[in-house]
Amino acid sequence: MSFIVRLFFIFFYGLLPAASSMADNGREAAIAIERAVASCRGDQQCEAAARKREISVAEKQQQREAADNALKASDPGAYYLTLLGRFLTAFAFIGGAAGLYVLVMHLLFGKRKRRPKNQTDLPD
Repeated sequence: MSFIVRLFFIFFYGLLPAASSMADNGREAAIAIERAVASCRGDQQCEAAARKREISVAEKQQQREAADNALKASDPGAYYLTLLGRFLTAFAFIGGAAGLYVLVMHLLFGKRKRRPKNQTDLPD
């Protein structure tokens, strides 16, 4: 149980920086690109691939935000239904992972028949 709680905290503490980075896309995108490039340690091919990947991610995020803003402006009900769908999808994914974890743990360490230590405990 404590393992699941730890994963829960790691998951949500991991999302906090991502949520705060949505506030300032331009500066955060530039910082993300520089971090990715710094991890290449001077390899030109790696740097080019990292820049391309990070720029693509930033463009997709901007497109999604623009689409969300347009949908919110035109039909707020559809926008909130879309958000609800995203949250339900995330919840289903997390629930499925937790269910898979429980299933595996049950199969690995499931119910084993225990024998009484004393044979005198058995009914006559």
